[in-house]
Amino acid sequence: MGILLKPLCFLTLSFCALVAQASANHTFTAALTEVRTGSVNGREILTIHIDAKVGPANCQGNVLRVDTQSLNLPGKKEAMESIALEAMLTSERVIITVPIEWDECVDGMPTLTDINLAPGVY
Repeated sequence: MGILLKPLCFLTLSFCALVAQASANHTFTAALTEVRTGSVNGREILTIHIDAKVGPANCQGNVLRVDTQSLNLPGKKEAMESIALEAMLTSERVIITVPIEWDECVDGMPTLTDINLAPGVY
């Protein structure tokens, strides 16, 4: 019985950690109402306006920002900007991921961590 207890505890703790990590983000579908890119205090910022209020309790809103210099994946900045602009031009909805941790805000606005075009219904 003791032989199975350690692996079982490890698997349970791993599962709980994954669930906790997954619950730290909120993914939803939204329509973009405005997209801006620019520099704020020397940081490159992508700002999008959506049709719903989202984000952590301390900075909920319909304006989302991401400091594009904080993106670690090569090409992520360009991809996010391209998707946002395409969605605006074509009036397509997007799938957006927003962290819901209290410290995940940029200049008092919710942070955008991922954006993709929502699959269309044909």
